[in-house]
Amino acid sequence: MKKRFIKEITCAVIFFLIFLPCLAFAQPLAQEPAEQGPAEQEGEEVPISNIAQKLGLSAEQVKQLKEQRFQEQYNRMETRNKIQLKELELRHELERDVINREAIDKIVAELKELQGTLIEQRVESIIKLKEILTPEQFEKLESLGKQRMRRGKQEVPQGLRNRLQDLKNQ
Repeated sequence: MKKRFIKEITCAVIFFLIFLPCLAFAQPLAQEPAEQGPAEQEGEEVPISNIAQKLGLSAEQVKQLKEQRFQEQYNRMETRNKIQLKELELRHELERDVINREAIDKIVAELKELQGTLIEQRVESIIKLKEILTPEQFEKLESLGKQRMRRGKQEVPQGLRNRLQDLKNQ
């Protein structure tokens, strides 16, 4: 029972850490697809100006958010690429006729470290976001995020929704 509770809490924390930084740059769903521009319909990034207007950000805050978003995306992509390479190495090791347990354990340890790095990057992103925004702006950002999540499950990518459901069922 305690183990399941810990898994649920961990899942919720990871979910929160993954999506809170994304909410700073997310486009609200209030617009119908016909009202959205071509970039928004194709799922590309929405300019920070949309969220800046809703939060009442200064020009300096917008500049800081753009730089913070670039750094976050760069670091996240770099770490995810490393994870993909390690997963490829792991699959390769597991497909061998003779299993090298030592090599597999080393790759698994490296994967755990990289997953931890992703979590640390998320936390750091939230901290930087809180440094850029005023408490009121951050509260408004969280409120906007909660509204988006309440509008329906289509906000959460299907793959992540399946993984979260699997974790709940364990």
